[in-house]
Amino acid sequence: MSISLESIINKSVLVGLSYFDLNGNLLQQHQLCGLVVETDKEKGIAVKLLSSNGQNQQEESTKEEHFVLPSSLSCWFNAPKGQYKNADSGIDITDPDYLVTWDIYKKQDEVEDGTHQWWEWVPNTAPPQVSSN
Repeated sequence: MSISLESIINKSVLVGLSYFDLNGNLLQQHQLCGLVVETDKEKGIAVKLLSSNGQNQQEESTKEEHFVLPSSLSCWFNAPKGQYKNADSGIDITDPDYLVTWDIYKKQDEVEDGTHQWWEWVPNTAPPQVSSN
């Protein structure tokens, strides 16, 4: 079954983000999880993030916030069944629909505060390696 922008709406996703400096050295890694609420080929894929206790962040705040991913689906993979925990981020999700990983590379030296920083998003097109507990 092929994946499309329309088919991922209302699906749960676990997202891994790795940030790299100009020399390709790892700066930091983050995991996010949430529900895809909107897709647009030009604007990207909007994910309503879940909090660390698995609740929709909108329930904790009156302001609805979405994390927007690029619209490329080349790095979207069906998630193996199981429970996914990350102590650092507080993520604890069971049986997400998809796993997604992106490498994000810094594209310029330090900039002044308030100045836009440029990053290049590169999709990881190999299925993520998942270890079972």
